[in-house]
Amino acid sequence: MSNEFSNLILKINTESDVDDNELAEMSQQFQEGLLELDVESVERVKDTSPKEGARFLDLSSLL
Repeated sequence: MSNEFSNLILKINTESDVDDNELAEMSQQFQEGLLELDVESVERVKDTSPKEGARFLDLSSLL
């Protein structure tokens, strides 16, 4: 396996009836779940603007 690291930025859109507290709780649970995997780190990102060269994939299209 390669020792190269990659970054994955995941943005999750919620339904409009989810309040900020519920979103924070879901985000925390998701972050904790990711940390159980073999990953270097999981961090929350405040700046959600796409970076140069970023690609978009609608995961719902894969279901």
